[in-house]
Amino acid sequence: MKKMILAGVIAVACGAAFALTGTEVVQKYFDTNPAPSFSRTVFTCDSYKGGKLDDSLTLEQFGRHRNGLTETVFEVVKSASLKGTRFLQSQKKGDDARFIYAPALRTVRRIPVQDKSKQFCGSEFTYNDTSMRELEDDDHELVDEKALVRIASISYTCWAVKSTPHSKKDVEYDYRIAYYDQNTVMPVKTDYFDRSGKLMKTMEIKKLVPIQGKMNRKHWCRQVCEMSNKRTGRYSVITVKNQILDDASTVKDGYFTQNWLSTGKN
Repeated sequence: MKKMILAGVIAVACGAAFALTGTEVVQKYFDTNPAPSFSRTVFTCDSYKGGKLDDSLTLEQFGRHRNGLTETVFEVVKSASLKGTRFLQSQKKGDDARFIYAPALRTVRRIPVQDKSKQFCGSEFTYNDTSMRELEDDDHELVDEKALVRIASISYTCWAVKSTPHSKKDVEYDYRIAYYDQNTVMPVKTDYFDRSGKLMKTMEIKKLVPIQGKMNRKHWCRQVCEMSNKRTGRYSVITVKNQILDDASTVKDGYFTQNWLSTGKN
C-alpha cells in the first residue's frame, strides 16, 4: 500500500513538473504556427441577423512578414455599398498603424486607437480581430489543462488560457479565454468577456486545414471562422475561397503604400 501511495505521489509530482503555464501555451502557439512570409487570400464575410443573411462582402487580402514587420492590405471587391474600400495595416513590436480608404469620400485616413474595437466593414469582427496581439500584450493564465471543445462534428482537447490585456483602452473586452487545440496549437475557440464578467462574443474555427506553402512549410489555416455576438444574436462568417502562401510572386511592394490605398494600383 505504501508503495502504491508513493507511486501516486511521484506521478502527480511529475505531471505537475511538465504542466505548461498559460504564457508557455501562447508561446508554443507562436512557435508552432509562424506567419507565412507572403500570403494572398480571397474570402467572403457574410453577416446574419435573426438567422437571415443581412450583409455579404467579398474581400482580397495580401500580406507579408519580414524582419519582424507584418503588413496586410484588404480590398472589398464585391459589396452593395463598400466596394472599393481598402485597408492597410502594419504591425511591429511597439508600433501598430492602420489606414482606410473610403471611395465615397475619396480620402485616406488613419484609424485612431479608440476605433480599433469598432466593427470591421459592418461585421461582428473588429479591426482588432484582423491583427495579432503580441505575447507581451497580455497576462496569460492556464485555467484548464484538458478542456474539451466540440465545434460542428469535431472534438478537440485544448489548453484553455485566460488572457488579460495590460492596456484596455484599445480593446472591446476585459479578458478573453482561448482554447488551444493540443494537436495543432491553434485557438479553435475564443470567448470574450466584458468588465462585468459576462460573455460578449465567441469566435469559433468551423474548418481548420493544413496548407502547404511554396517554401515547403505547412500552415494550419482558418478556412471557415464564425464570430457571434452574444448580446444581439448577430453573427458573421468568414469563408476562405482561395489562398496562396509563401509565394513572393503573388505580393508586390506597391500594395503596402498610400498610393495603392487611394488608387488600387501598385
